Amino acid sequence: KILSSTKRNFQNLIGYVPQDIFLINDTVESNIAMGDSKKDINANDIKKSLELVELKDILDVPNIEKHKITEQGSNLSGGQTQMIGVARAIYRNPKILIFDEPTNNLDIITKNKFIKNLKKISSGRICIIVSHDTELLKNCNKVITVDEKFN
Repeated sequence: KILSSTKRNFQNLIGYVPQDIFLINDTVESNIAMGDSKKDINANDIKKSLELVELKDILDVPNIEKHKITEQGSNLSGGQTQMIGVARAIYRNPKILIFDEPTNNLDIITKNKFIKNLKKISSGRICIIVSHDTELLKNCNKVITVDEKFN
């Protein structure tokens, strides 16, 4: 029991945004709070994560939290899907955020919005970004380059 609670505490320290976001056929809030039962979803934390990624500006629908997402997000753009993934990663307020190519599926407007919001999103956290996007990497404090000579 101690080991499982330690593992859970460790997992809650990290928020991860993969290149390909997995979405379920459910509401925006259920997709952000993935793994929480409906009764355990924290509406305030959903609202905060949606505000940080400015999803309301990207997905202009009334009552965004209850907006239905179809199977694998077929009713969303790549940028909308990516921002739901970012909102999911920050929902539990992790101390470490890991982004894997976060701007790959974004149009130029959404990409610029993401880069602008990155300071707010990463505030008070360790943020690790794996990316080939040099424009995005300009916003990092430290850049580590790995090339094929690295053995």
